[in-house]
Amino acid sequence: MGDALAARYQALVRTLPADAAGLHALGLALRQDFGCDRATLFLKARHGVYVAIYAEGLEDMTLAVKPGEGLAGKAVQRRAAIVSNEAPYDPDALSRLRDHYSGYETHSVMVAPIPRLLRAPEGAVQLINKLTGPFTDDDLARLSAVANGLRGLRRFCRAPAENLWDPHLHRESSDGRAPADQAVLADHREG
Repeated sequence: MGDALAARYQALVRTLPADAAGLHALGLALRQDFGCDRATLFLKARHGVYVAIYAEGLEDMTLAVKPGEGLAGKAVQRRAAIVSNEAPYDPDALSRLRDHYSGYETHSVMVAPIPRLLRAPEGAVQLINKLTGPFTDDDLARLSAVANGLRGLRRFCRAPAENLWDPHLHRESSDGRAPADQAVLADHREG
């Protein structure tokens, strides 16, 4: 199952448009596959900082973490997936501060580094608030597989410096998908 997930995300990274709509479709796929509320994608930027190029729900807010800082930074530093099903009480979680500014309530966070051979991770993928209970060990293993498939994510953003999440692409229609999602994912399935 892990190899199939990695292959699916590898295909998405290769074939989705290298723009905000492509990132949004990638975020939608992550939310659907893991049954969670939000997704965040980090890429390594200058000076070893990891910048969120796609952070759902955080309009006009750029997230950046150093290795070892917050759950995303810990996952990057350890080169291993991490889960926290009690994020408001987790001393490593930075969500309390961001929730204060955004009004969102983070309950659970799962994050995995996007690996590179013999080098620091390319980035990290973070999922927030599983909709049907806590994240499980199975979810953690699946996210690690997905992270392997996300290698090459840099094609969406060569110089990570800001959050490219676009709230206009995120507005959901009556079937639960944003209009842009319907077209992008349909094109991907046909192609």
